[in-house]
Amino acid sequence: MDVDDRLQALAARLDQLEAENARLRAALTTERAEAVDAPGTLREPVSRRTWLARSAAVVAGAVAGGAAMASPAAAAGEVFLDIDNAGSAPTTITAALGTDLFTTVFGSTNSDPDQGTGLFGYGPSFGTLGFSALGTGLWGKASGDDFTSAVGTGGYIDNPASPGSIGVQGEAAGDGQIGVKGISDVGWGAWFESNFADITIGKSNRTAPLGDTGVIHYFGDVVAENNGTNSVLWYCVQTGIPGTWRRLAGPNTAGATTLLASPIRVYDSRPLGQPLAIGPKIPLGLDEERVINCTGNASGVPVDAVAVLINLTAVGQSGGGWLSVRANGSVYANTSNLNWSAANQTLANSATVKCGANATILARLGGAASTNFIVDVIGYMR
Repeated sequence: MDVDDRLQALAARLDQLEAENARLRAALTTERAEAVDAPGTLREPVSRRTWLARSAAVVAGAVAGGAAMASPAAAAGEVFLDIDNAGSAPTTITAALGTDLFTTVFGSTNSDPDQGTGLFGYGPSFGTLGFSALGTGLWGKASGDDFTSAVGTGGYIDNPASPGSIGVQGEAAGDGQIGVKGISDVGWGAWFESNFADITIGKSNRTAPLGDTGVIHYFGDVVAENNGTNSVLWYCVQTGIPGTWRRLAGPNTAGATTLLASPIRVYDSRPLGQPLAIGPKIPLGLDEERVINCTGNASGVPVDAVAVLINLTAVGQSGGGWLSVRANGSVYANTSNLNWSAANQTLANSATVKCGANATILARLGGAASTNFIVDVIGYMR
C-alpha cells in the first residue's frame, strides 16, 4: 500500500471517528436525561471523562488502523467496536460503568470459521457471570461438524485438590422449577461419567417420599432416602400427593436377580464316590445344621450376593421329616422348605434364601433321624 492509499484510509477512519464522537455526544445527552428513571431510583450517569476515554480508544484504533490498512485487524491490547476483530493477536476488553461490575454489558462474537472463542472470562472468583431478569443469563451454542464434536456450555475444575468444587451447577428455588435439564431428540438427555461414581443423588438426611405430606410428586420422580449411613431408592409410578411409590433398592432389599446359564451343584452330602467333594460327605442328623457355601464349584455366585435361588433335594431319609434352609447367622424359626412322610424318598423343591456372610446359607433337618441332601444353585440376587 503506497502513501496515498494510506492517507485515504486514514481519512476514512477519521470520518468514522467523527461519526462515533457525534454518537457518543448524543448518548451522553440521553444518559443525563435518563439519570433518574423513577422517583427515588437513581441510575449513575456515564461521566464525560468516561466517554472521552472511550473516544480516545477509538482514536487510537483509528490511527493504528489507518496507518496499517483500510480494513483494520485487532492488534495486541486493542479492539475495534462494530468491526470484525478476528485477528491473530489477542485482544482485551475492559469495560466498566460506574463502580458496579454487574451493570457492565457487552457482547463478543468470533467470526473466524476455524478457531477462536466467542466469549472467554477469567477471574479469581468468577470466570464469566450471566444475569437476566426475563431472558437467559448465560447461553452457549456450538455447532460442530461431521468430524468434530462440540460443547455448548462446559464447566471444568482444573485443581484436583479443591474439595467440593463443581464443574456445572444449576439451582432452582421455586415449585416446578428445574435446576439442570438436558434434552436430546436422538442422543442422550444427560450423560455422567466418573472413575469415582457416575452419579450420586439425595440429601444426607432425606426421608422416604411416602411421608411428603402436601407435596405433589410426578410419575418418573426418583428419590433417595438417605440417613447418613445407608440409602433406599424410590421411584414414583403415579402422580399424586405424595404420589404412588415403589422401592427399588435398599439395605434390606434383594437387589436384581441373575439367573445362571444352567444350575450349578454347590453341595452333595452323599458319601465319597458321588461327585463334588465339597464339605462334609455324611448325612445330616436330626436338628443338626450345616453351612453351605453357594460360591462353591465355581458357581458364579458372588460373595456379596444377598440371596440365592436354589433347588433343594432330600434323598435316603431314615423316616418322615423336613429340611429347612435360611441365611447363615440367622435364628431358626421352626419353618420348612421341603417335607416328606416316609423313608427313602427322593424329593426336591425350589427355594429363595437370604444369604449370610460370603453367600452362605444353613440347612437344618427336622423330624427324621438322618438324611442326605443336595443343593443346586439356579441364580442369585445382588
